[in-house]
Amino acid sequence: MSAEQAAGRAALEEAQNAAKTAGFQSESSRIAHGKPEQVIVEIAGEQNVDLSVIRAREGSEGHPHIGPASVGHTARFVLDHAPCDVLLLREL
Repeated sequence: MSAEQAAGRAALEEAQNAAKTAGFQSESSRIAHGKPEQVIVEIAGEQNVDLSVIRAREGSEGHPHIGPASVGHTARFVLDHAPCDVLLLREL
């Protein structure tokens, strides 16, 4: 297993644990290759997802904490193209 695959599996497990702790159920998971924004939208459509949850870009130098530029490319694409509701999370 490559380092990239191991990191992907660890991130997926962390997300599943966080969802479970928050009281949500994950029915399936998989690691997919491609542009993240396109893969997220594609899988949401294939799986008849009710809700996608995505995190906004963290405020870093040159990027405001609020406003359109704070969202980031991947989140913006998912917000605009997902076939389901999208919950956008932001850091406090």
